[in-house]
Amino acid sequence: MVYSTCMARLTITLSDECHAQLKLRAAKLGKSIGEIIEHDLQVSEQLARERITRILEAAWAHSRDVRPDATEEEVMNFALQLEREVHQKSRKQRTPIGA
Repeated sequence: MVYSTCMARLTITLSDECHAQLKLRAAKLGKSIGEIIEHDLQVSEQLARERITRILEAAWAHSRDVRPDATEEEVMNFALQLEREVHQKSRKQRTPIGA
C-alpha cells in the first residue's frame, strides 16, 4: 500500500485476540490491517444507509396505509421512532464489552 500525505494515521488499542483475528484476515486476503478496517467501516456505513432506507420506506408505506393524510413531518417522526426501536433492539442483542 502506498501512503500519501492525505492519509491519517491512527493508533488504537485492541485485545490480543482481536488483533490476531485482524492479522489473520489481512494475511489471508493479502491486505494490510488498515485496509481490512477501512473496508469493514465502508461496509458498515453501507449497511447503515440501507437500514435507514428500509426504515424510511416502511414509514412511508405505513403512512399511506394507516394515515394517508400524514404530513412529511409526521412520517419523518414515525421513521425516527422506528429507527430508535430498531437501534434499541440491536443494542440489546449485542454482547457488551467485557462480558
